[in-house]
Amino acid sequence: MKAADGAPTAAGNDDRTEEMSTRNARSDESFAPSSGGKSHDLTTASDDESDSWKMKSTRVLFPEIRQSSVRTENLESFTINKLRFDSLGLYGRENEIHTLKVCLERIQSHSSEHRELLTIKGYSGTGKSTLASALRKPVEELGGLYVHGKFDLFMRDEPLTGVLSACNQICGAILALQRRNPANFEEIKEQISSKLSSELGLILRYIPMLEEVLSLDEVVSATKAAKTKGQTNEESKNQFNFAFRRFIRVIGSFFKPLVVVLDDVHNSDVASMEVLDVLITDRENPNLMIIGVYRSNEVEDTHLLVKTLRDLQTKKEKDKFNMTEIVVGNLGIDSINQIIQDLLNCSDDRTLALAAICLKKTGGNAFFLIQYLCKIKEKMLLQYNIGLLKWTWDVHEIEQETKATDNVVDLLKNEMMDLPFETSQILQLCSFLGSTFSKKMAALVWTEAFVAKEKGVVSNDHALESGLRSAEEEGFIEELDNDASTYRWTHDKIQEAAMSLVPKDERSSFGGRVGRALVSHLNDKDLDEAIFTAVNLLNEGQQTENEEERISLAAFNLRAAKKASHLSSFASAAKYAKKGIDVLPNSPWQCQYRLTLELYTVAAEGEVSQGAAEEAEALSRQVINQKGVQIADKFRAYSVLMDSVANRDRMLEGLEIGLDLLRQCGCRFPKSSAGIMFQTLRGIAKAKSKVKMYCNIETLEALPKINDPFRIGMMGILHKILPYTYMSRTEYLPLFIMRNLFWTMKYGYSIYSASAFAWMGTIFSGLGDIQTAKAYAEHAIRIIETHDSGIIESLVLCVTYCFTLHWLNPLQQMMKPLLKSYEVGMQMGDTESAGWGIYHYTLLAFQGSHQLESLAHDASIYSRQMWELGRIKQSTYFNVTWQLCLNLMGHAEDPLALTGEAMDEEDYTERASGKSIHLRPFLLSHKIILYGHFGA
Repeated sequence: MKAADGAPTAAGNDDRTEEMSTRNARSDESFAPSSGGKSHDLTTASDDESDSWKMKSTRVLFPEIRQSSVRTENLESFTINKLRFDSLGLYGRENEIHTLKVCLERIQSHSSEHRELLTIKGYSGTGKSTLASALRKPVEELGGLYVHGKFDLFMRDEPLTGVLSACNQICGAILALQRRNPANFEEIKEQISSKLSSELGLILRYIPMLEEVLSLDEVVSATKAAKTKGQTNEESKNQFNFAFRRFIRVIGSFFKPLVVVLDDVHNSDVASMEVLDVLITDRENPNLMIIGVYRSNEVEDTHLLVKTLRDLQTKKEKDKFNMTEIVVGNLGIDSINQIIQDLLNCSDDRTLALAAICLKKTGGNAFFLIQYLCKIKEKMLLQYNIGLLKWTWDVHEIEQETKATDNVVDLLKNEMMDLPFETSQILQLCSFLGSTFSKKMAALVWTEAFVAKEKGVVSNDHALESGLRSAEEEGFIEELDNDASTYRWTHDKIQEAAMSLVPKDERSSFGGRVGRALVSHLNDKDLDEAIFTAVNLLNEGQQTENEEERISLAAFNLRAAKKASHLSSFASAAKYAKKGIDVLPNSPWQCQYRLTLELYTVAAEGEVSQGAAEEAEALSRQVINQKGVQIADKFRAYSVLMDSVANRDRMLEGLEIGLDLLRQCGCRFPKSSAGIMFQTLRGIAKAKSKVKMYCNIETLEALPKINDPFRIGMMGILHKILPYTYMSRTEYLPLFIMRNLFWTMKYGYSIYSASAFAWMGTIFSGLGDIQTAKAYAEHAIRIIETHDSGIIESLVLCVTYCFTLHWLNPLQQMMKPLLKSYEVGMQMGDTESAGWGIYHYTLLAFQGSHQLESLAHDASIYSRQMWELGRIKQSTYFNVTWQLCLNLMGHAEDPLALTGEAMDEEDYTERASGKSIHLRPFLLSHKIILYGHFGA
């Protein structure tokens, strides 16, 4: 259901905006912002704070509530000659509110498993965020939770800002339970700890505020248990997505429904869009509603948000979630007139002429309308006549004394310039700190920024507190719920207006000085939290040719890039690293070798992780082709180069790049078939003859851990090229596996050692030497049980139990390790191994005579999951087994054909004749089962 979309001017407004003659959205009491009553037991604001919250929520749409501020204790502020904007609700939005109500009722329905994704779009100031906030009260009355996260226009490169802001509000809501409902608090705390288990440490890295919910022991234990060793960027991203999805599941199981509003989502980054996809496609969280609020005039067809929404449209049927769009336009004459009548407590027709002027001057933009009404009252063009006990005005005088403008920022700017000088200066400074900012950071900037000192402003704590209080009373800023130490701007146009107080030609240098104040005076921990804000300001203000300052700026960009990469926001990581490269001084490889190397490497890793293969290749070759760079320092660049060509289906080239690197390191392999065969046979003979020594517990305990990064790097390259080898030159596989095995026995164990033993077991299994295979496989298990195995654990479990130990162990003993392979792989981001682990688990369950109905359900679930993760091959195999179960249950028209709900046999047979060479025998094996059961 859509409302008309309106432009920010009056032209064409009559036909395109809502023309509602009814009072306002209070016709549906449950969806109007409340003016009284208590909050639900699970809300984030306390009962005695409810009036304060209502005032603040009104300020989102009506920020200029100077006379009726909640901080003002003067009775004069509450007399009848004031404009009481806090008494207003939503106007002209009946259709839109009905749509919200329908969506909420759908998610309440116990018969529905569908999540809800809403988008609310329109021009700035039309009341999009206020419309979304109409859900807060009904959600909380249902025992649910409404949280709001905002993406910052001026901090677009900062990853996950809106998502993590919403998560902090979730933490605040949980902490509020500690006082109101201790039993619920302890329960949700226990569930977070137990359900997330090994992922808890990763979540704490992203949401530090969650530490306040947990006990100290839980935090310490989770931090120690967090494993990231040996991960690629892709695996890190997968690990975060899996952990974050589970975290939101836990929250959604307590707060029903869980409504997450992502405001100004058009300013979001790639990582945030991936999180949106991950959450809304999660079938195991049926209580989730996500609302994306954005400006329709600021996105084009090529915009990241538009692409994401298009992709989600193709998934909604399969993944069972609803998508609804609400378009919010400008207000029409009837709605404006109703607002004026309610404000002035006047019900006769004399307000219509004033409403017409307001429409002409503001175009019906709700935010601008309120600013305009405040302005005409300040100019005494709208007055309360005490003698007549009513409001009076002269429409002709108003027409003459005011002018129409398309720019609400100018109006706000003029109002800010009328404030006390200190308050105006504080607003300027804080506007550069982002959509939210801490008092601590504001104090630092206030004390250190040169502007305050130059102009003679008293920069002390009292002046700052007074200025912030004044700004809050004016409705420009407000304290965050559950966090009195942090402020946010009540509207981004207000932040923009405050920033515009600084002359345009001075803004870059001004922001640069604010950034330098941050990096110079924040301690290391606080700087790490504010690194994106500080570096963005430094980058904007970068105008120096001073070599030392350029080096310092490049180093700060590297720090920001590494943090972004740490948060799995690889697009932002690449941007910061490339900015660092741009500001490097001349001859950087000679004068700043380590800094230059890190910048190029991090930039290349970021680009390849977001699929920019050509850019990644160019950056990695910059490192590889530098003559002065040591070979060990090129390992990461070579790894990126291999990925960049392999991602474009050039597997053989990826293998050759890896072999070239190994040759430079002194690790050579034969090129001829005869040489390969000879070394393979000699290696197998050596591995067999020394199996007792290699696979001995005492030998394992005596092996040192390799600390030589050069040797570890070479072992990593050998491990990395295994899939390229499998897809291009399989004859090399045994040689690469055995080289890592022999290096382990010669130099000590590394994270890749367990993998070498596991694959060695597979080689002997293929040769029919089951006892030797068993020895190597079991030793691989011992290694991951006694050493830090990191990302390799899932692979080792999958390989050993799928290809070796199945010859010897009973079926039931195989299933638990394969299930663990899936769980560990998903936790660590190794979705490839996790997918094969859970597939073989399902296959063994089929062979073990588990119920077909349960197997079909599991296969369908895992098939969708693998598809979402981009593991198409595993998803395909699950579909075949799923369809086999359906046929055996009698849910297929032709019991002998693998065609039905899960797949189409003709399509799969055609695919099997192409590149999917292993699919053909797999299909035939399932067909044999059908023919054996149903007959020819």
